[in-house]
Amino acid sequence: MASIVGKIFTLSLFTAHLFPATVSLKVTTMDHAALKAAGVGQPFLLHVSVQNANNTAQYPVLKNVEKYAVRRSGFQMNMVNGATSTVYSYQIRIDEPGTYTLGPAQITEDHGIVESEPIIVTVTNEQQYVEPKRNNDGKSKASFLRLVCNKEKVTVGERAHCTLTFYTADQCVSLQTLIEPDQSNFASFTIKNKMGPITGNQTINGTDHRYAQWSWDIYPTKPGSLVIPAYAADYNTQTNNHMFAFLLPHNDLKRTYSNTISLNIDPLPQHSIKPALIGSLSQFSAKIEPANARVGEGMVLTLSLAGDGDLESMQMMPLAGLPEHLKWYESKQQNEPSKVDHANTVHTMEYIVQALQPGDYQIPAQEITYFDTRDRTYKTRKTNELTIHVTGTSTSQSAKKIEEQSNAEVATAISVEHEEIKPLAQSGPWEMQPIHMIPWQFFWLVTSVLAILWLLFLLLTTNQAWLYKTVAQWNAKISVYNKARKQIKDAHSSGNYAAFYSIFMNLLAAHYGVEAAALSPEIIEEKLRSSGLSMQAVQDWKLFYSRIAESGFYKQSSDPYFYSHLYEQALYWIDIIEKLPRRNLP
Repeated sequence: MASIVGKIFTLSLFTAHLFPATVSLKVTTMDHAALKAAGVGQPFLLHVSVQNANNTAQYPVLKNVEKYAVRRSGFQMNMVNGATSTVYSYQIRIDEPGTYTLGPAQITEDHGIVESEPIIVTVTNEQQYVEPKRNNDGKSKASFLRLVCNKEKVTVGERAHCTLTFYTADQCVSLQTLIEPDQSNFASFTIKNKMGPITGNQTINGTDHRYAQWSWDIYPTKPGSLVIPAYAADYNTQTNNHMFAFLLPHNDLKRTYSNTISLNIDPLPQHSIKPALIGSLSQFSAKIEPANARVGEGMVLTLSLAGDGDLESMQMMPLAGLPEHLKWYESKQQNEPSKVDHANTVHTMEYIVQALQPGDYQIPAQEITYFDTRDRTYKTRKTNELTIHVTGTSTSQSAKKIEEQSNAEVATAISVEHEEIKPLAQSGPWEMQPIHMIPWQFFWLVTSVLAILWLLFLLLTTNQAWLYKTVAQWNAKISVYNKARKQIKDAHSSGNYAAFYSIFMNLLAAHYGVEAAALSPEIIEEKLRSSGLSMQAVQDWKLFYSRIAESGFYKQSSDPYFYSHLYEQALYWIDIIEKLPRRNLP
C-alpha cells in the first residue's frame, strides 16, 4: 500500500513538473461572446484561466481593478489527461470611455507567485462583440434592449426623457424580469414620472418584433459628464434540441443588457436670483375668488403657471407687495396635465387672503424668475394685477343700537298689555290648554312619501314596459361587475394573472358602452378623470394598469405577496368602477 501511495505522489510531482502552472486573461460579453470593445457602464466578464495550479480553492489576486465596479461571478474546473484547468470569472463595469489595462492576475504556488500578462480593454459608447451565427433564414432572432434619450446635452435641473425598449423577434421568448442598475449610480440625477410597460409590435430591418417599452424623466443634479448605466432583462426561450421536444420543452433563461447613454451636463449660469424653475413657461397668471368680500372673509388667490420642468419640486412662492391690511396664508399646490399641450404641466398654488379693514385694495403683479432651457437665459414673468372690494360687517354698531332699542320698546309694550288684559280664566274647567302642533319636518316627510308612492303608482299603470326595461338594464349592469369579480377570483385561484388585463378591458368597455378595442390607456384615464376621480386616484389607476399589463406580457415576480396584493387591488378597482357614472363620457 505504501508503495502505491509513493507512486501516486511521485506521479503528481512528475505531473506538476510536466505541466507547470500558468495564468492567462480573456474578456467576453455577459453572454460569453468574444468582446471587441466594452460599452460605457455595461458589465462584461473578465476570465482568469489557471492551468495546473496546486491550490485550486484560492481565487487569484486581480491587480489594477480597484477603481471599477468588480464582483466575482463564479468559477469552473476541468481535468483532461491529468492537467487541471480552472476558470475564475469576474463581472466588471467601467463608466468612462477610454483604454484600460486590467491585471495582471496572480496565484501563489509552492515555488512562488505565478502571474499573468495584463490585458488591454477598450471602452466605447457602444459595446462591440463578435456577432452570433444567424438562423437559416438569414435573419437574427436575438432579443435585445435599447436605451434612448431625447437629449445629448442638458443643464443642471433640465428634464431629459428616456425610453427603454425590449425587442424580440422570437415568438417563444417570454420576458421575466427587468433589472435596474445599481442605485448608487443615481446620485448625480433623479428619476421621476416612470411609465410602462407599453407593449406593441414594430418592424426592424424587415423583421417583425414584439416590444415592451418603459419611459421616465431624469433631472441631473450635478454638472459634468453623466453616464446612465445599462439596464438588464432576463427572458425565457424554449429550445427544442431533440425529437421529443414537443413533449418536454426546455426553457432556457437568458440575460441581455442595454446600451448606456452619456450626457454632458452644463452648470447653470451665474445669476443674482435663484430660479424657481428650470424649464420653459407658456403661462403665468393670477386670479382671486371672490373679488368682493367682507372684513375677515377668506378669499382664494390662485397663481397658475404652465410649462415643462420639475414642477413637482417647486416651492410655494411668497406673495410680494400686498397692502398692509391684507393677511395671507399658504393653502395648497397641485399639478395636472395641460389640456392645451400634453407635453406641459399646469402647476397651481393657492393662498388664503383676508382683509382687516373695509376698502378697495390692489394686489400687485407677482413675479417668477426661471431659467429658460430653450433660450438658455434667465427670464422673468409677471401675473396680472388684481383688484378686490372689501365691505364692513353685515350689522354696523348703529344698526345694533337701533335693533336693541326696538327690542326694548316691544318688550315694554308686551308687559303693559299683559297688565291691562287679563285672561278670562286661569283655573277650573275653562283654563287655557296648550295647543299641540305637528312638527313641520314630520309633515313634509309624510307629504313626500305620499307623493312618491302616487308617482310610482302612475308609472306602474301607464308605462310598465319602460319600467321592465330599466330594471333589466340595471340588473345587466350589476351582473357585469359580479361577472368581473368572479373572473378575477377564478384567475387568482388558478394563478392565471395574465387574464387580469383582458378582464378589466372588457369591464371598462361594458361600463362606458364602447368596444374594448376603442379603449387606450389615455382614453381610459380621460374617462376616469371626467367621472370625478381625483388626480391621485388616476395616478393609482395608472400604476395598477401598468402592473396588469406587465402580467399579460411577462412574469413580474416570483414573490406570492406581489400577486396577492395585485388580486386585492383588482377587487378594489372593480368596486370603484361600479360606483362611477354609467354613461358615455367624452
